[in-house]
Amino acid sequence: MNMELIKAALQMTLRGMISSNHMYLAIDTGSPDSVTLYYYDKARSHRRDFSLIGEGSVVRSIEALLTDLEQPLAGLKGVCAVVGHGRWTAIRVAVVVANALAYTLSIPVAAITSAEHIDEAWVILSKQPAGKYILPAYNGEARIGSVKSSKL
Repeated sequence: MNMELIKAALQMTLRGMISSNHMYLAIDTGSPDSVTLYYYDKARSHRRDFSLIGEGSVVRSIEALLTDLEQPLAGLKGVCAVVGHGRWTAIRVAVVVANALAYTLSIPVAAITSAEHIDEAWVILSKQPAGKYILPAYNGEARIGSVKSSKL
């Protein structure tokens, strides 16, 4: 085989243009007390719920999932966050974590409106360039405190 071709293929692999393992992660904080993480690579896909009560956090949940799957964080090729449902603060946490991972790892990030669109997310992420970030979206009715009746 031509050494120049081998060298070019190696350089492309090192730059992440060719990858034998496209690993994607989706973060869904729509449930009140848990985060659902979706993991996909060419060989498998996983969905796992983690409690956020007590010492739980989105970052610790991601770490636990990748540790269980024996996958390095640096192996992620894209991340997305489910936006539009759930608590406003929880949606913002998912978006911040997704954007932080995307920035730190120089990988693409995308927002999807529902976990039902997870299969589309992998396609979107495979075509999305790194360096663009997402914003939170909330489609629920505002719940800022409770309305108290006045006695006039």
